Amino acid sequence: MENSANFAIIWVLNQLASSFRVLTIGRRIMQPVTTGRGLADLTSPYKDRHGSTRFSILSFSPSSMFFPIAAVAVTFALNIVAQDPGQTVLFKTVLAADPGKCLSASGNYDGAPVVIGDCTPTGNNSWVVPQGAGVASALKVFGDKCLDVKDGANVNGAKLQVWTCAAGNTNQQFVTAGWDQTITWANKNKCLDVTDGKALNGQPIQIWDCDWENDNQRWNDPAVTQPDYFTLSWESNPSLCIGAQIQGINASVAILNCDPASLAQRFSDPLNNGQIRPWTGADADANLCVAPRANLVRDGTNLVTVPCDDKQAAQQWSRPSTRGYILNRGGNGFFECMDLTGGNASPGVPIQLWDCGELAGTGSNTNQNWVIHPTYL
Repeated sequence: MENSANFAIIWVLNQLASSFRVLTIGRRIMQPVTTGRGLADLTSPYKDRHGSTRFSILSFSPSSMFFPIAAVAVTFALNIVAQDPGQTVLFKTVLAADPGKCLSASGNYDGAPVVIGDCTPTGNNSWVVPQGAGVASALKVFGDKCLDVKDGANVNGAKLQVWTCAAGNTNQQFVTAGWDQTITWANKNKCLDVTDGKALNGQPIQIWDCDWENDNQRWNDPAVTQPDYFTLSWESNPSLCIGAQIQGINASVAILNCDPASLAQRFSDPLNNGQIRPWTGADADANLCVAPRANLVRDGTNLVTVPCDDKQAAQQWSRPSTRGYILNRGGNGFFECMDLTGGNASPGVPIQLWDCGELAGTGSNTNQNWVIHPTYL
């Protein structure tokens, strides 16, 4: 009976998403997407701390805002989309099965048609997104060429080409990672579209009126590059950052005054498995990872640095976007997030684990809202 009720809820919510395109839950406007990067799959039922069954049933992009709505007893998974500012990605049409077909420049010269090609990363299909997902910007390839609407023709069927990048050229401004996985010509209701829906090598790409139900316009965005390092600031006070107190085993992880030069505040995830490794850029690999002390994933456990272990779930973290909570993957069904102890913003206060307010359906907890700042060198 409980499963039937939950499936009914799922059906209703899917209908709402289809009707309104945007589904809000708790305080966040959620936007569906099908690809993720560096996140745990949180789609199975689990028991909350009160013994109630909760279901994670959808995935969402990070291009979200906040809005109140009546609570529903369903928990949603959040998958991060690629496209940090400066990241290089592929744009992979949903029309083709793996290994897939991707948006490709047919040549490195002005006027070269943009077509469908193979997805093995090459100079032709690796696109730099300077401003990241959801922000109008040029999409760069070959270093100095940009995706360009031929002749700036705002008509269905106009073809895409590459052209030397020029600041202010509106033919080269696109918004990527739409909630419906579109690539939209900025300030136009036109989307990149696989001509005739044929995902074959050499098939030209056109623009067409955006239609969120049209698979010809849907693109996944697997990452080609990962950040060289990233920093973590507190959303409530951007001058405060997470860092390791000292370089050593069981060193406290605490809130500190942000210092761009501090290697203790520079983190990396070289294996792209969700680890958070401080001391990025040190002469020798410190091989230290952020984890709860003694791997105890429960409320109030302070975070420390420990020797990295790729198989230890308590050393792995998930995030919905470059803003928001950071979830520990070792909770065995309990959702525990990085939390500023007591909301005390004094430098040196330890970072702990605490029940994720947003995932528990109790709303956002400002002690758990972090901003991730990726750097690509």
